[in-house]
Amino acid sequence: MLRSMRLKRFISVFLGVFCAYSSIAQTPQMKGELVQSRILILLDESSSMIETWADGKEKYMAARELIAKLMDSVYAVNNQVEFGLRVFGHQHTVAENNCYDTRLEVAFSKDNKVQMGLRLADIHPLGVTPIAYALSQAAENDLLDEKHNVYSIILITDGGESCGGDICEVMKNLLKDKVYFKPYIVSLENDPTLKKTYSCMGDFLQVTNQGDIPPAVGTIVEAFRPVIKITQTEYKELQTISANAPSVLKVSVPVKTWKTPVGASISLLSPADPKPFNITLPVAKKIKKTELGFTLPPIVMDALPPPEKITVINPTHQKPFNTAVANTGNINTMDLGLKMPPVAVEGKIAALKPAHLRQLPVIYVIEELKLATVKVPSLPKIKTDQAATLAVPGEKQREYRIETEDASETTVEVYFTNGTGTFYSTTPQVLLIDPETKQVLKRFFRTIDADGNPDPQHNIPVGVYDLSFAAKTNFVLHGVEIQQHKKNKIFVIIHSTSLSFAYDKAPDRPVSEFTAVVTERNKAHGRVQEQKCTDAQMYEPGNYHIVINTFPKEIRNVDLDFDDETVITIPQPGFAKFTTDGNTRVITLFQRLGDKFLPFHTLDLNDPRSQHLQMQPGEYQAHYQKGPGQANAAEQVILFVVKPTQETEVILK
Repeated sequence: MLRSMRLKRFISVFLGVFCAYSSIAQTPQMKGELVQSRILILLDESSSMIETWADGKEKYMAARELIAKLMDSVYAVNNQVEFGLRVFGHQHTVAENNCYDTRLEVAFSKDNKVQMGLRLADIHPLGVTPIAYALSQAAENDLLDEKHNVYSIILITDGGESCGGDICEVMKNLLKDKVYFKPYIVSLENDPTLKKTYSCMGDFLQVTNQGDIPPAVGTIVEAFRPVIKITQTEYKELQTISANAPSVLKVSVPVKTWKTPVGASISLLSPADPKPFNITLPVAKKIKKTELGFTLPPIVMDALPPPEKITVINPTHQKPFNTAVANTGNINTMDLGLKMPPVAVEGKIAALKPAHLRQLPVIYVIEELKLATVKVPSLPKIKTDQAATLAVPGEKQREYRIETEDASETTVEVYFTNGTGTFYSTTPQVLLIDPETKQVLKRFFRTIDADGNPDPQHNIPVGVYDLSFAAKTNFVLHGVEIQQHKKNKIFVIIHSTSLSFAYDKAPDRPVSEFTAVVTERNKAHGRVQEQKCTDAQMYEPGNYHIVINTFPKEIRNVDLDFDDETVITIPQPGFAKFTTDGNTRVITLFQRLGDKFLPFHTLDLNDPRSQHLQMQPGEYQAHYQKGPGQANAAEQVILFVVKPTQETEVILK
């Protein structure tokens, strides 16, 4: 009975795997091991996401709910899936028109719903919509190792490109070979033209009300199920059951050849893997249902016509291409019509391996054409191989230690510690560098699990390296030895970072008027500390949510890096004086955020302290009603601007 149940389970799992392989356009090259499933959420936080969606909810709040439900649904299938979050349009205002506004806010890691929620709580819609640029940055910086990871992308937006970028071109040239599925585009707006806009990129889902969220999430999860369904444990169990199965169901994973009863060989090629899928069938012409342990209708093979003899090319019989040049002396270039010195060619010409070919970098400059003069945002810094800048004069030798354990494969784990028992959860990009050539040989993000432990990095070449980090080129560990068939645990000794505050364009003026509440965000129950803005405080490396008690409040989200000094600059405050003829008593102040004005405070002008306020520079609106019957009077709106260190008089007529 137990054997029968195991056989049933094996058949169902095998058929699921077989169907998944035969129906998906792109198949990861497993090469005997499972790849890691990674889902990158690309989130639109441009100013239009402030707008009302359904039931009075803002679009960006609906996007957060959708992300939470998506993660819950995926984790219900497999909690080992790694999520990452890249956001665009959230760091610069519409007026700044920054078409390079995108950032990876949450690095790929397992079971990181809490981290995702905390980070989303600190992000607010603000600027323009550089979707194509955000996609290109994802391709170049986030989807780094498609050989060992299965990448999927989900774009959540309410509109199209606003910076002139070509989404289709990015998809064609950068993303096509990096993602396992076509990306899903989740639109929060009912706009028929958007579906056509994104048709070249992926599958389009329209979510315009609360009821659309569950079916949209279900559609995505079902589509991704082939790569998130089978866990490592199930995979090993599948191999065990296969090995112990009776000959009628003997299957090898991955499968090699498919032989007919008379011995002809048919090769079924997977689209993305040249290795053939194969199943070995028994010699008998009929399969007896009693051999399976459960009831199946008989499968009669007599009706099949005699198979044709198919000649299969044996790869081992293929002759290698001989690149030897025999009896070659000096090459006479006169026949070519070119003038060049003679070149002696001896021995064999080494064939170039594709992995050694580099693509030429291409920089797309987007210029918006208008009749009026347009301020074009400055180009981002040209990206170069970091090897050129890794040797920094005056760099200090950093302290570290390595512990090893015997293992069946070579792995690397990077720990950050202060050396006295405290471990940090910062997640930078790690670089392994050739000490002689200074070339970057391997790069990976240090991700952590739910307990803060670093995830093992696989397929690390054995050798001695310099180790550094992408954002800190002067922080180098020399002589890091990676040993074969070992768990190589690298403990990097780092120090806390200092946080202080300064006024913009007045660094010598103490920020004595304000205090800040600093909340640690890289932990579920992080440290909360009040800090005077005239002080410098030490913090553990990580992500922090900072609220400064200005009027209105300045809210920042910063990554405090190890061994660093972080200074947050804030504008110098100005003043607003409100003058009324006596009929207006209550006004509501609105602050510009992106291309919207949102309310943030109500003033009672009967209080003399409300008539003269210290305020942060920016654009504001004063909303009020005038007259004896103020409740029924038409609302009046006055726009005013507060400038640093200056007083603005607001007259309520």
